[in-house]
Amino acid sequence: QRADLRKYNVLVLPSTWGGLERYRSILNKSEIKKIKTWVGQGGTLLAIGSAAAFLADSSIGISRVKLRRQALDQLDIYKKAVEEEQMAGKTPVDSLLVWGSGESGPEEINQTAQKAVAMNALKQIDERQRLFLPRGAILNVRLNDEHWLSFGEGENVPAILYTSYAFLSKKPVQTVGRFDDAANIRLSGLMWQEARQRWAESAYLTRESFGNGQMILFAGEPYFRAYFYGTARLFLNAIFLGPGFGTRGAIDF
Repeated sequence: QRADLRKYNVLVLPSTWGGLERYRSILNKSEIKKIKTWVGQGGTLLAIGSAAAFLADSSIGISRVKLRRQALDQLDIYKKAVEEEQMAGKTPVDSLLVWGSGESGPEEINQTAQKAVAMNALKQIDERQRLFLPRGAILNVRLNDEHWLSFGEGENVPAILYTSYAFLSKKPVQTVGRFDDAANIRLSGLMWQEARQRWAESAYLTRESFGNGQMILFAGEPYFRAYFYGTARLFLNAIFLGPGFGTRGAIDF
């Protein structure tokens, strides 16, 4: 509360035992407002695990990333966002339609109406799937290899996960790392089928603008016991490259 945050350009909120409720007990409204003001002025805020869940919690209202448990009525929207990400750059282009004088473009896709599922049923399913949370499983994360956060990594990276929080993201949030599909998500460790379905294609690493600054969220611990060099690189990229690539300083150096 008394710290002068202006002397810092990066703040890291680590994961804690006790989940997001622990952060609610640590930070009061005025302290949250102070952090938001600092980010808006050009700071880079990193949040890991339960801290990421705290920022994504709908009652806090800081991040545009959503906790899956709080967005069950929007699962179709986020699923479509993932599909659009996967198709980016892969849609065939008909040069005759682009440069020629074709009378009509691609036909609009008629989407079939889906049967509504009662929210109570969705909540029960989600609560049951949380019981099968990954307990230290090593999972495959697909990376956007053109983003500065993934410099030096390639297209995939193994990540450890021990949490009941699953994160959903869509534009304008930049999803730099996303867990693989259910068939390919597990690399090592115990992974129940229920967990595969819940965490498949959920967000692992996100970056979003906030005023002149940015927020970077990690679903799991990237530097766990210094074993995971791949996700550690993502973490170090966020710290050292973030202030230069993702923010606009209030004053020039």
